[in-house]
Amino acid sequence: MIFSLNRDLSPQSRSLFILTRSLSILIFRFFTMTTSTLALELAHFHCTEQYYRHFLQRFVYTDGVRYLAQNAQAYWLLDLIASYQPYEKVKKEEFQVWTLKVNLENYSAVATCDDGNDNIIVTQDIPFTDFPLTEITLYLTDGVLLLPSEY
Repeated sequence: MIFSLNRDLSPQSRSLFILTRSLSILIFRFFTMTTSTLALELAHFHCTEQYYRHFLQRFVYTDGVRYLAQNAQAYWLLDLIASYQPYEKVKKEEFQVWTLKVNLENYSAVATCDDGNDNIIVTQDIPFTDFPLTEITLYLTDGVLLLPSEY
């Protein structure tokens, strides 16, 4: 249903609508980290106290990766990495370096996996993302996905 805010709503409903919208914007801003804050917070992870199992059961991940996924709303990135693990050319690599590079001009990205020696194993274009950082690198080794600072 399409309606005009000024014409179709009573004054009380209009006030409630505006208040609800303002509150949702404030909540979004409160819970959404800025890019610089997220980057600074991720740099503080040097080890993990707990491991979290990805729902596809292909790896576990650390506190730092969990923090990234929660605060950047990027569980999709973990899903992307997990989805490539059954492929033979990816599975045979004991040490994987996953990099996501975001193009802020058109909000697209490229995810790559390499062997740690800049030999690219797989690349995936992502046509749209709202990932807040311009680049992130994750390591997957011995079945554990972790931030470089946690290695």
